[in-house]
Amino acid sequence: MYFCGDDVCVSDCDAQAECGLYAPVVNTTCPLNVCCSQFGFCGTTEEFCGTGCQSGCEPVNEPSCSGASSKQVYGGYYEAWNYQHPCDVLTPSNIDVVPWTHLFYSFAGINTGNSEIETTYAHDESYMQDIVALKNKKDNLKVFISVGGWDLGGEPFSDMVRFPGTRKAFINSATSFMEKYGFDGIDIDWEYPAASDRGGRDEDSGNFVTFLKELKNACGDDYQITATLPSSYWYLKGFDIKGMSDHVNYFNFMSYDIHGTWDGNSEYTSSVVNPHTNLTEISSGLDLLWRNNIDPSKVLLGLGFYGRSFTLKDSSCTTPGCSFDTSAYEGGGATPGQCTGTSGILSDYEISRVITKYNPDVVYNEEAAVNWMTWNENQWVSFDNAKTLKQKADFANSKCLGGLFGWALDEGGPGSRANPNDLDPLDSSMEGANIDGGSDGTGDFYADQSVLDPVSNTVHAIAPVNIIVAPTTLPTHTTFHIGDFITPLEVAWAVMVTKTSSGVPTVTSSITRTITTTTFTIPAYTGNVIPWWNWNLTKSNITESKTTLFPSINLDPIYFTDQPITQTQTGGNGSFVFGTGTRTIYPPPWPWWTNSISAEIPTPTVHFIEGPPSPTCTSGCGTKCTSYCIGPCMDKCDDPKAISGWIDPMDPDPPSHIDCIGPDCFNGECIGPYCVIRGCEGDDCDETSHSCLGPHCVETSCRGPGCKNGICIETDDCQEVGCYGTHCGSKGRCLGPNCISLGCIGPPGSCTTASGECTSSECSKVSCTGPHCQNGICSGEGCKSEDSDCESSEADTCTEYISSSLVTPESTYTTSTSTSCQTITACGAEPSTTTTTLSDDPSSGTVFKYYHWSFDSAVASSVAKEIDAEFSSLPCHNYYLHYDVEFIKDDIHKSVNNK
Repeated sequence: MYFCGDDVCVSDCDAQAECGLYAPVVNTTCPLNVCCSQFGFCGTTEEFCGTGCQSGCEPVNEPSCSGASSKQVYGGYYEAWNYQHPCDVLTPSNIDVVPWTHLFYSFAGINTGNSEIETTYAHDESYMQDIVALKNKKDNLKVFISVGGWDLGGEPFSDMVRFPGTRKAFINSATSFMEKYGFDGIDIDWEYPAASDRGGRDEDSGNFVTFLKELKNACGDDYQITATLPSSYWYLKGFDIKGMSDHVNYFNFMSYDIHGTWDGNSEYTSSVVNPHTNLTEISSGLDLLWRNNIDPSKVLLGLGFYGRSFTLKDSSCTTPGCSFDTSAYEGGGATPGQCTGTSGILSDYEISRVITKYNPDVVYNEEAAVNWMTWNENQWVSFDNAKTLKQKADFANSKCLGGLFGWALDEGGPGSRANPNDLDPLDSSMEGANIDGGSDGTGDFYADQSVLDPVSNTVHAIAPVNIIVAPTTLPTHTTFHIGDFITPLEVAWAVMVTKTSSGVPTVTSSITRTITTTTFTIPAYTGNVIPWWNWNLTKSNITESKTTLFPSINLDPIYFTDQPITQTQTGGNGSFVFGTGTRTIYPPPWPWWTNSISAEIPTPTVHFIEGPPSPTCTSGCGTKCTSYCIGPCMDKCDDPKAISGWIDPMDPDPPSHIDCIGPDCFNGECIGPYCVIRGCEGDDCDETSHSCLGPHCVETSCRGPGCKNGICIETDDCQEVGCYGTHCGSKGRCLGPNCISLGCIGPPGSCTTASGECTSSECSKVSCTGPHCQNGICSGEGCKSEDSDCESSEADTCTEYISSSLVTPESTYTTSTSTSCQTITACGAEPSTTTTTLSDDPSSGTVFKYYHWSFDSAVASSVAKEIDAEFSSLPCHNYYLHYDVEFIKDDIHKSVNNK
């Protein structure tokens, strides 16, 4: 209470100012050297720093630079509890090391009984070994153990730094811990000293500096030290940052989580949505460091790889400042993410899926360097993409900052794939690094010829890697006898049949096919340069392996041209027409088997050990394989060139020529469970190639031990529809890359989706791998179709009916047109319209199609002989080919009879 009169002023008010003249200690300055207003309160805005300001009033001396200082250090925090998530689980061994210079394993804790460092999570022992082992992949990678975090709170730190004995106990245990596991440094994430709401004491600020000084003395030059700093004045005022600065290598400035659902629980903030990585607020937070002359090269700017999400109170109000619904979920958060499972937060992996599923409008704010979006009417999230991460990196460069770091690398997003300095601001994708590893693989590596030496036969690289070894030069030219190249070939020809009905002739045509085994005699190869098969290590978890290199000598293609042959049926109504046109056969590289190597050719053994790529070829290097890359093969080669040579160019709709598909299909053979065997059944199914040669045939496929030639012979161990693998979900849906799914696709009535069974020749068996793959059909990003001969698509197919009706005795007709359409999903579906004329008088010129065949064995024999004569006389550049005439005759006979 106070009273003011003309002669006296009486007051019993005990309120005191924070700073300045009216503080308990006169002329007390504000923490962090912020402004003391004329009324004795601390702050950084004009109300505090303007008229009447008592101290800390000078303009902030912000650092200014050009260049790319922040590119030098890029750190990533790894959440050790990531394994608890139901999906998007990234293990340390699968971390993409390419972008990172520093990794922080978070978190270790503090034992409250003896003040020593301790592990926190179930997998820490193995995970810490795995994350440290990543240094084998990258020489300059530094791995830190991070101690603390929000969940640990402030009290264990406050107790530990309070006494010399407890500090010593922690420091001794920490240095032993780092030595045991191979860490390069320690990160102290105390949240927050001197904060009463976090279990802190006033003396924490000074004790923290003492602790860091003692820790630095114990670490010496063996281990580095980093400490996290909050971006808000409220918590940062508990840090003596000037005193700390001499004892740390870097400050990790947490410039994220500036806003969240907690804004609705404070008397100083409102329950409104705001971006949690707003650059204008980040800049204000950094001003607190500049007020204290902190060296900007010691500051790493924090980046969030997640978004803070809300449920809007009013779905028509979607911009920052709009209210969120505090009754929704946990204080106003949005629907929990599928993998993070926490309302109010979405990882970048989850944000990417939201964008893919809902295609919302993403709003970009240039001043704040943030994005936000709304979906499902009232769900709202702010986040950073490549554009805003690059903008923040540019800002860090302009302030001379020493680097960047991300929380957290296991939450994905573009920052998990590349240093933000290198991101393309036009890239709107939110895809993150592959959680199953491989993003950091060396890729194509051209190895020096020295690896062929038995003494130095080791290649260092990071899997996945395609090792391309320099060729060997023999002392003299040597002749190698190649031998016969034996391969099946499709032979197709058109057959036309004329049929007369009511004096009106109708001509129908179709393709008749046969598969015949052909022998090409390949001339000898003479030379002294021996190229090698590329050694492709596709699994990301391979750290050591060895192989025997085999030669890969390319052979010239075989060209030949067939002349059309026309044969009229005797005693029939039609004719056979045969003509294949120009054909090119691409023989696979020689040798075709590993047991047919000439004694003159060496077969060196090469070792692979994970590590920075070496030795690198600089001249006379090998050639990257572009076809026939899987390995030695002759007639069952998984390669487009093999398929193109097998197909008769006259055939407009050639049959499938694939024995198996999937990651574990190796040159026509399944070598693992991720493999689907293809086949067929019906009168037009070729038993040798398992290919459909005509309409009386349906495709089949299956996987598992009970599958043979694409047909389930043991139902318990065979699968015709659905998915298989560690990432196989419900309803045949793959949730990740370790999954293969199969099914069928085709016009209505041709595919039984429940069983995956084709019931007509218009149906195709399909399979795919990866996320967004369901029952063999791709429906989103990340899915890979395993069917090179089938591209799933939708199209409208329409039938236009023209009806004519006789209305007068003088044969006057009226005509009407109607159209019926349906959408079909099929392989390479294209829109089409078929016009059909209907008449009430079927005797008036109605056209009928006949699919009947009259067969003359003499004609078939003649055609077969002409085919054989034509192929045998081809100018094949010294290649020779032989057909089984009786086989062709028999096949033609069967084909015609079947029709």
